[in-house]
Amino acid sequence: MFRISFFFMLFLSAMFVSAQSDFREGYILTLEGDTLYGEIDYRGDIFNSTTCLFRKGKDDAAQTFNPLEIKEYRFTGGKFYVSRE
Repeated sequence: MFRISFFFMLFLSAMFVSAQSDFREGYILTLEGDTLYGEIDYRGDIFNSTTCLFRKGKDDAAQTFNPLEIKEYRFTGGKFYVSRE
């Protein structure tokens, strides 16, 4: 019985754990042509190609953008992603 309870609790705790974030300076270019400067969450290539987590400052909440919502985004002095079909 203890093992079942232990594994159940372990499973539930894994559902609520979130990955670490690594926000780096950068900007996004909106569909309207506006440039928004702030911080972008730097993750792996696959995640970054499908999702952009952007915040204006350290105390602000992160906004999620997908490739259909922005033209491009770029990390300062680093990688950049462009929306294309």
